[in-house]
Amino acid sequence: MTIHKIQMAADGTAGGATPGALAAGGGTPAADSTAGSTAVAGTPAGAAPAAPAPDPFFKGLYDDDGKINKTAFDRLPDSLKAHKDLFAKYDSVDALLGGFANAHSMAVKKALAPLKGDEPPEIVAERKNLIDTINNVPKDPKGYGIKRPDDIPEMFWNEELAGQMAQWGVKNSISPAAMKEAQTMLATMTKTEIARGQQMEAEFFRQQEANWESTVHAAGLDLEKANELALRGAATLKIDPKNPIFKNAQVRAACLQLHQLVSEDKIASADGAVIGEKDNREMARDIMNNDQNPMYKAFRDPNHPDHDRVKQHVNTLYQTWKPRRG
Repeated sequence: MTIHKIQMAADGTAGGATPGALAAGGGTPAADSTAGSTAVAGTPAGAAPAAPAPDPFFKGLYDDDGKINKTAFDRLPDSLKAHKDLFAKYDSVDALLGGFANAHSMAVKKALAPLKGDEPPEIVAERKNLIDTINNVPKDPKGYGIKRPDDIPEMFWNEELAGQMAQWGVKNSISPAAMKEAQTMLATMTKTEIARGQQMEAEFFRQQEANWESTVHAAGLDLEKANELALRGAATLKIDPKNPIFKNAQVRAACLQLHQLVSEDKIASADGAVIGEKDNREMARDIMNNDQNPMYKAFRDPNHPDHDRVKQHVNTLYQTWKPRRG
């Protein structure tokens, strides 16, 4: 039996070994004790020391020049090990980051590519979220701030349509800038149509006025007097002269004709009161002597274009006059 020399520590233990390392019976070392060996604190006697933890992969990943130490990729965590060969394609940090940027751009472009139509709902939703983020699409349709322009009358503004337009914008990922541009174009179109309508209305009324004057002259009537009598007819029909319908030549002609029919055997004052009945001779005299009669001016003025026609009309009235039987 080999006798091991044991250096006794000041406290009586062998070489700093734990008391448990001594054999029972008088401090004799255990059979497996090694001369001069000491146990590591916290480590069971005879156990090998724990191996130090490996450096993280990013420690020493690149040098001062930015060159990548590709052996560091051997220490990649499990979540990145599948991409080891991809990372190893890049020789420098600059190339690696540039590749990442390019790949990101390509991924975005791919995400923005038209859908085939058979993608699952979660892919469609994710793609829309990406586009909404890029376009700064508001979560609420009211975020577009669509409102009636001050220079468009309220009667030409459709608030319901504006709301539907905002909802369409959110649904289709329309950016606020694009929506504002669309609103500007719509407002311009609306104002153009308003101006066009006003122009057409003005042209229509000019044509009606010309038609009215032509009708009056064809009847051999004085225009000013015909206007007055047409107003009386309108009053009989309870038509407001300020109503645009009265600007229609046919409506005014109908009002004039109504007044003439009502007044054929009766003469009316300016306030519409009936003065009395007239026979043909009285009507002829009224044309000749009453300056309020619409044919008076044509009868009196030899140069009036309807002078001959009105004069013949007066002669006819006299020729067809029959005395009243009393």
